[in-house]
Amino acid sequence: MEEFETIPHEQWRNLCEGFSRTHRGWLICLWVVDTGNLEAGLTDATEKAIRDLELGEIIVERHGQRTDMVVIARDDQTHADHIIRGVVAVSVERDTDGRTNGLRIDSDDNKTALVRFRVPANSESLDGLAPGELP
Repeated sequence: MEEFETIPHEQWRNLCEGFSRTHRGWLICLWVVDTGNLEAGLTDATEKAIRDLELGEIIVERHGQRTDMVVIARDDQTHADHIIRGVVAVSVERDTDGRTNGLRIDSDDNKTALVRFRVPANSESLDGLAPGELP
C-alpha cells in the first residue's frame, strides 16, 4: 500500500530541485490519468507519456497565479519533456517501508501525472552513478 505526503505549494520548487538532484538518472515512467478515475481506483485508461527513461530534472515554472511543471527524461537516444500545466497539488508517494516511489502531480484539468520509478530503492543503498551521469 502506498502513502502520499501532500506538499505545500510554497515548497514545490525546493521539493522538485531536491527530488531531481537525489534521483537524477533513475529510470522513470510517467502516466497521465483522469484524477476522478484514479481516486475511484480505476486506472485502465492511462496514457504513458514517458517510458523507462532516466530522470533528468523536474522544473517548476510560475506564470502569475498558475504553476506549471516540466518533467525532463532521457536516455542515449531519446529525450522527452512532459509539461503539466496548472498544477494544483503535489504529493510524494512512498511505500510502506518509507521508500519514495515517485510523485503525484494533479492539475486543474482533472488530470494526474504519476511519476514513478521503475524500481524504488533507498538512494543511500545505491552504489554509483547512472550511466547518463558519468563525466
